[in-house]
Amino acid sequence: MNSNLDVIFTKLDSKIDNKIESKSNSLNTLDNLLVVLYTIIKSEDNLTRELVATILCNMSFRPTYRQRMVDSGVIDKLSLLSGTTSETIQELCAKCICNLTCSIEIHSAMIKYNIIQIILMISLVRSVGIHTKQLCGKALLNLITNDNIEY
Repeated sequence: MNSNLDVIFTKLDSKIDNKIESKSNSLNTLDNLLVVLYTIIKSEDNLTRELVATILCNMSFRPTYRQRMVDSGVIDKLSLLSGTTSETIQELCAKCICNLTCSIEIHSAMIKYNIIQIILMISLVRSVGIHTKQLCGKALLNLITNDNIEY
């Protein structure tokens, strides 16, 4: 099953890359994809929510997508997703947040969207997995810069 998902994500990533390279539709395509994903998040089906979390996590790995994701409200959606009892979804949300915090230029925006509270909620309240808690710790460490100390 994972190989099938890998093929799907590879194709999706390739299509998104092709659209982003064509400057006329780049924002529209990525924005449209995010709107669809944000709509699907409301599903009660855990597998669907897990797949959305996986896609967001994979997208957050790409530095070129991070700013658009934050601007489109991904932080609020990760907060919603992380409200589940599924440890897998918790870990995917933590990975996504950790990836997003790798881009220092979006730290201020993320902090304004309450990313620190979400990280603390996942690591201290919702998650029981050691790996998830470690990812949350890494994300917090990524956010510690001279510019962000005042928060």
